[in-house]
Amino acid sequence: MDEDVVAWLERWYQAHCNGDWEHRSGIRIETLDNPGWHVQIDLEGASMADKPFAQPDAGQGAAADDWMYCDVQNGVFDGYGGPRQLGAILHVFQEWCARFPSRDMPLSPEQQDLIDARESIERVRRVLGRENGPERCRADGCERLHVAHSVFCGDHHIANLQRVGALPVISVDGVRVLRRADD
Repeated sequence: MDEDVVAWLERWYQAHCNGDWEHRSGIRIETLDNPGWHVQIDLEGASMADKPFAQPDAGQGAAADDWMYCDVQNGVFDGYGGPRQLGAILHVFQEWCARFPSRDMPLSPEQQDLIDARESIERVRRVLGRENGPERCRADGCERLHVAHSVFCGDHHIANLQRVGALPVISVDGVRVLRRADD
C-alpha cells in the first residue's frame, strides 16, 4: 500500500475531527471473508457529502482477487476490493477528494491556489451583481444584458479581467489554475 495515501488519509481524518464528528462518524476499514477489504467513510458534515461520484473503471482484474467496487450513497463512501486492493480503494477516495478541494481537507499548494482562484473570481462575480439592461453585452455575439458599471455581461467582464491578468484563469474542467492573477 502506498504510504502517501495513508498519510493523506490521516490528515483528512484529523482535519474532520472537531470534537463531534469523530464520535458519530469516521472511517472504518475491515476485512471481508471472501477475502477482501471494505472501507467505509462517513462524510456527514464534510464538504464531500454532496459532490458527484463516478464509479471508477476497476472491475474484475486479471487475477480473481483484483476486483474493486467503490460508491457514494447517502453521504457514505463505501469501497470494496480484493485482498491486494486496500491501497487502490483509498486512492479512489483520495482522487475523488482531490477533484473538489476545500479548506476542510489537507491541501497541496496547487489545491490551495485553486481554492484561492475560485474565491477570487466568486468575489468579483458577487460585486458585479445581476445582469440588467436594457443594454446588451458588447461582446461579439452575446445576447445577455450587461452588469452595472460595465458594458459586458458578468462572464465577459470576468473574461476581460482574466485576459489583462487582474483575475486568475482556471482550466475548463475546473481542476487547476492555468494562470494566477498579476500581483
